[in-house]
Amino acid sequence: MDINLKGTINNNRFADSGAVGAAAFFDPTKPIYNTDGAYNGYWNWASLDATQSLATINPLSLLYDRDNQGQTKRSLGNIQLNYKFHGFEELSANLNLGYDMAETTGHNFMKAGSVQASMDTNFPGIGNGNTWENIRRNNILDFYLNYQKEISAIDSNIDVMAGYSWQHFYYANHDISYSNYTEDLGVKEGYEYLTDEGRYILKNHRQIPYENYLVSFFGRLNYNLMGKYLLTATLRNDGSSRFSEKNRWGLFPSAALAWTISNESFMEGTKDYLSSLKLRLGYGVTGQQEIPDYQYITSYTFSTNPNSTYFGTTLLKPNGYSPDLKWEQTTTYNVAIDYGFLNNRINGSIEYYQKHTKDLLNTVSAAAGTNFVNLITANVGRMENKGVEFNINAVAVQTKDFTWDLGYNITWNDSKITKLTTGFNPEYQGIDAGGNQKHMVGEMPNTFYLYQQVYDENGRPIQNAFVDRNNDGQITEADKYLVSGKSPMAKVFMGLSSQFSYKNWDLGFNLRANLGNYVYNGVAAGNCTSYNYGGLNFLTNLYKGYQDTGFSALNVTAQASSDLFLENASFLKMDNITLGYSFANVTKAKLSGRISASVQNVFTITKYSGLDPECGGYDSNIWPRPRVFTLGLNVNF
Repeated sequence: MDINLKGTINNNRFADSGAVGAAAFFDPTKPIYNTDGAYNGYWNWASLDATQSLATINPLSLLYDRDNQGQTKRSLGNIQLNYKFHGFEELSANLNLGYDMAETTGHNFMKAGSVQASMDTNFPGIGNGNTWENIRRNNILDFYLNYQKEISAIDSNIDVMAGYSWQHFYYANHDISYSNYTEDLGVKEGYEYLTDEGRYILKNHRQIPYENYLVSFFGRLNYNLMGKYLLTATLRNDGSSRFSEKNRWGLFPSAALAWTISNESFMEGTKDYLSSLKLRLGYGVTGQQEIPDYQYITSYTFSTNPNSTYFGTTLLKPNGYSPDLKWEQTTTYNVAIDYGFLNNRINGSIEYYQKHTKDLLNTVSAAAGTNFVNLITANVGRMENKGVEFNINAVAVQTKDFTWDLGYNITWNDSKITKLTTGFNPEYQGIDAGGNQKHMVGEMPNTFYLYQQVYDENGRPIQNAFVDRNNDGQITEADKYLVSGKSPMAKVFMGLSSQFSYKNWDLGFNLRANLGNYVYNGVAAGNCTSYNYGGLNFLTNLYKGYQDTGFSALNVTAQASSDLFLENASFLKMDNITLGYSFANVTKAKLSGRISASVQNVFTITKYSGLDPECGGYDSNIWPRPRVFTLGLNVNF
């Protein structure tokens, strides 16, 4: 019997992340503080002017004029029971019961007198906010029987397991909106107020519970014959409450065969240099159900906005729904060779795989009049992935005091959408994936969909000049094109790890590279003109990309969809480096342990001009990833 229990209390102060962008674009010629005390002492452009209300807010005002704090109390634990049947020791039973529960409370208030409060159209200047409390629960029950038997008569070993799993996820949120802490707002039409400890409450309570269940029946068979031939077969039957009863269950089989060639008698003469050689074949189906809850059920949202009424009655708005949702399924085939040389001092594998995904779960556009929303979760189309993986590990140097271990891997991967409609339709324009990207048959997922930029005789881009690809004499959405060959997904992934050990010292690092991935620089596209620098009765800081384009303030929306801002984002990253020293039998107490120092996100080498070349294709990052330094000390008594 194994019992684990853990409890934590975590206090947080949440900063307004918009302060990072504000620090980049706030007019750098202006002071931080003002002298007249307006806007709680922080200098800001006058927000009462209709155009100046669009100006960047003082970043310190964003940080300190908001009181946003929360406390999370969390408890998690489990009890695991393992029992071997007396007189039948080959059979054992395992039961695991676990829970993870968290309760969070907090408040988020905008101070009265702040520039943000002055922009509140309902209660200008007085400040407001809300308190919240939410509960998250995750309960699990796992039970399985395991039977292991060695059958010496046929030189075999058998391992059979069958089990059941039940999991429940629950989330509930209770939110109350307040006016300013101490001000009586008086009577405002359409609002009802209640007092609570000196606060004035807008009667806006929201209780939003969500829950889902995941139930599984599963079994596995491992069979080993003569230490040479191995068979693994599994079968899962998973049921998710996120799907309707007719589509709730998914059956997912898998099987793998392995032949340890190096154990065959005809390989005896190769042992001096070929330590191991194994051939593997695999097949399997997996399911995916990570979508929001209740998507297949008809539901309504009850409006809590007193301004949204119809003949005095609060509105009920129907939500979008997708009644035919079902499991997304991915079938994988693979063939691989595992190898080892020089007593496995050099070892690794090479593998070829194919993955075929059907009934893709995705958020797609809904045709006008077919649903109550324009975006809906649905099963759409099929996709194919194929690739080759190669990895090698080696003990490069090994002496009495010094060891050097190396590991290298490389993967080539190709992804392609093979189906998006029920029938063949050459005129189909694909699915809008957002961020100037589209899903289209024959292309990689999230292929970029952009205007083709026109350049002058000196190679400089001409603002709002794009290629009229359909030759209709005007530039419209129909002139965008799929930028084939410049995918947000890398074609090649590589990794290199190295570990040095000298006596009690150790030094290790990990390098990683992506080749062939492209990123649309959304920050450059949205700030490439002088639009942000004057012209609206205020000034902001100017993005350096303006020096490359020289664009004016005209029609920035169209310019922000140009292939001018599509950049090669191949990169080499050092994810981490760690230096450590191990000690033993120190002092009379014979202390032992390890001292370490590590750095994460050490460096990135790339030609990409934005902050993050690894961002999923569309980069709107103004906040860079942090570089983290850690010192550690572990001591054993």
